[in-house]
Amino acid sequence: MADDLPEEHVQRTLAELHPQPEEEAEVNAIEEELLALCRTCAEQLGLVSPGTPGGLRRSGAFQLGAQVRHAELDVVYVLPETSSIGPFGPFLELLQQRLQASSQAAVAPCRSQGSLDAPGLRFMKGERWVQLFLAKEQRGLPSDTTVPSMAALHGLEVGDRILQGVPCAKTFQDLLRIVKHWAQQRGIYGSLFGLFHGTAWAICCARVCQNHPETTALAELLEFFFQDLCSWDWSAPICLASDASDADLVSPSVTRTNVLVQMPGINLAASRNVSEPVMRVLQRELRRAELKQPPELWAEHHFFQRHRHYLRFDFMASSEEILEKWWAWGQQQLPELLPLFESLMDRKVLLRPWPRPLAFKDHTWPHAKAIFIGLHIQRTEQKSTLDLREIMVKFLEKISAWPEADAHMHHFELMIRAVSLEQMKTWLQEPGVQGMTTCGAAFPVGLREAPGLVKAEVAQ
Repeated sequence: MADDLPEEHVQRTLAELHPQPEEEAEVNAIEEELLALCRTCAEQLGLVSPGTPGGLRRSGAFQLGAQVRHAELDVVYVLPETSSIGPFGPFLELLQQRLQASSQAAVAPCRSQGSLDAPGLRFMKGERWVQLFLAKEQRGLPSDTTVPSMAALHGLEVGDRILQGVPCAKTFQDLLRIVKHWAQQRGIYGSLFGLFHGTAWAICCARVCQNHPETTALAELLEFFFQDLCSWDWSAPICLASDASDADLVSPSVTRTNVLVQMPGINLAASRNVSEPVMRVLQRELRRAELKQPPELWAEHHFFQRHRHYLRFDFMASSEEILEKWWAWGQQQLPELLPLFESLMDRKVLLRPWPRPLAFKDHTWPHAKAIFIGLHIQRTEQKSTLDLREIMVKFLEKISAWPEADAHMHHFELMIRAVSLEQMKTWLQEPGVQGMTTCGAAFPVGLREAPGLVKAEVAQ
């Protein structure tokens, strides 16, 4: 970095990120309610005996002790090894019904971020988002494979190994809070489009702590974080120092070039579907961070003012529950879009994905959210037309194969729009119906219809 980071400024930001003292009592109350509900459902389905009801464990940031103010709560209900459960489907359906009845809010199926893909449910409890995952206790977890019933257990083991591997837990926790804040502000946090999510950033922070065990000043450690990652040879994955000798043992199902961060204890990548466009974005932000001081270091990335052209993906549905299911499917398909652009556009267009969806009001659909990709079109001497037909048709073929499409016929839709900077500004400022008729070419898909061939004409 240009100069040493001021420790007092970093500590001031850290204090603003720390949870309020009363939040722990709120989280404890949520956990008690969820544990009782899970045990009731398990007993009702005959999965457990009264003496072995199963337990609830914190995962993610709460397990690592690095949660921030009003953070989403991730928990795992672990059924005992003696339970008779097969597929989690019936258990999840009953839990979803009970949660829906108790909270009067949408409860949607979800999968854990990254490669583990643990099954669960996502919902609101009071003012806090909660993700509840399921697992079955099993001794001697295999290190080279995972199945749904073990996925969340592997996640818990990863968290335990990270905490056991760092020289000082508090120093690691503080670094992770600051790094996640920086990544969120700069728009590079979350597994959407293959960006790094919480586990991947946690492993990066843990490795930096291992590399500099004597460093306790947070500002100095943060400098080392950016220096180490900027100089890292990404042909080898980042992993804990204790796992470095196993870095070549990643599951054969994972493309080697996509293994940027490796989870400890299991031969799977913490980072998944990391395409070249995403890697360029990550490296550019890391290089920028080397040259900045706070507060400019974590200044918000003004994504919606930085590009002349955007692609906007509008996911819409007749109910919040269907929207969450439709969106969950969309999140699985979107990472494949960026490599598709790379292969078919021959770098005529550089992409900058934005990982956070925005909810909006549509004049037809009561529930909707949009995700965005910024486009930087290489300048040419003559004005030309950017033809996105082949890319969009290939993408729409994939996303139209939603397994639940028939069950929700006429109750969901996706619109992909080519949007100019001026149209984006108008859309963001208008309440209610936000410029839906002025957003350029649109590619509709829904109801399992074959998409039409539509050319998106984007003037340079």
